[in-house]
Amino acid sequence: MTSLNIAKFSLPRWVLALLGAAIGLAAIRAALQPDSRAFAEKTRVETVSAAPQSSFLYRFDPNTLGFFTRTLTTGSLPIDVAVTGTAPVRVWVTLAGTNKIGRLVYTSTSQTAWNEYAITSTANSRPFQLALRGNEVWFTEQGANRVGRLNALTGQIDEFFGNGLSSNSGLAGIDLAPDGSVWLAGQSSNRLIRLVVTSTLNYSFQEYVPGNVNGPFGIAVESNSRIHFTAPVSDRVGFLTPSTGAVVLAPGIPSGYYPSDIVWDPSNAATWFSEPPGNHIGLFFVGTLGIPAQFGPITRPVGLSRVSSNTLWVTQQDSLGQLAKLVYTPPSGVAVTSYPLPTVGLHPTGVARVNDGSVWLAAYAPERIYLSQLMKSSTP
Repeated sequence: MTSLNIAKFSLPRWVLALLGAAIGLAAIRAALQPDSRAFAEKTRVETVSAAPQSSFLYRFDPNTLGFFTRTLTTGSLPIDVAVTGTAPVRVWVTLAGTNKIGRLVYTSTSQTAWNEYAITSTANSRPFQLALRGNEVWFTEQGANRVGRLNALTGQIDEFFGNGLSSNSGLAGIDLAPDGSVWLAGQSSNRLIRLVVTSTLNYSFQEYVPGNVNGPFGIAVESNSRIHFTAPVSDRVGFLTPSTGAVVLAPGIPSGYYPSDIVWDPSNAATWFSEPPGNHIGLFFVGTLGIPAQFGPITRPVGLSRVSSNTLWVTQQDSLGQLAKLVYTPPSGVAVTSYPLPTVGLHPTGVARVNDGSVWLAAYAPERIYLSQLMKSSTP
């Protein structure tokens, strides 16, 4: 999911399973690390529960352990987050519930500016995942079966569809390759998809079968010649070589772990991926092609943002709703510290780290009607 890596969120045949579990209405007891339990109890006293359909953007300062809160329009359903810059920071977020892309320009806690860009081509766009390149904000539209591109300078939105793209693709993950192409995961069409754009009128999609798996969801571009992906419903992680169409799948991921978000880690030549129902984070070393390492427990990990070779920020959709920092000590050591959000019971989704060390994430209060609409728009 880029700074996004995210987002680089948790939707679809596996939505009914993953969101029924990871974003369902049943509360799950948080499994807090010992060093974060005291902080969690303090926060539990000082916070309040959100009203249904509430949506938020948060900035977390690791130095002060404080949160800055931006309340979004009711029903926004923010899914993915991407960031650029430091002074000010520009925070981009997909608003699936209101069919918009949001942008927050953050200079300080007292100086912010908010803009929304409506996607008006269809009544049910459902923007989902984000990727940034220069002044281009790329996003998948799960409800419209389109790929959008927002010009950050002018606000113009161009959309790409047809021209080789399967109908009802269930577009989920998105990432950008060095050669300028856009890579996508088609959950419903069971395809990995490459979009090449020459102009708004001259573009094409090319689709690849990702081996014997169903429902590809997350995408992470290593290079022009290797594209990594997750397939939650099949409990698989793998990579595609576009020039040959060859797919390599990692063996041995436990059944029911549902690998979802994925980020590429060049320092370790590996991919990290979240496993919400499995309560673990996976690490697949591409060069060895061995069974991925499993780190945890970490309750309901969803969105990932890589900081360095050994540090990840992770959103947790547990009973509290938390942001976690995972520090990896090779070959098998992991320390996880969790920080509950200021409002109890939210479902945090995308997460992105800024170069100044701060972390941005989106979250919403679960509401069955909005989830069912999103499921319906993306289920084959």
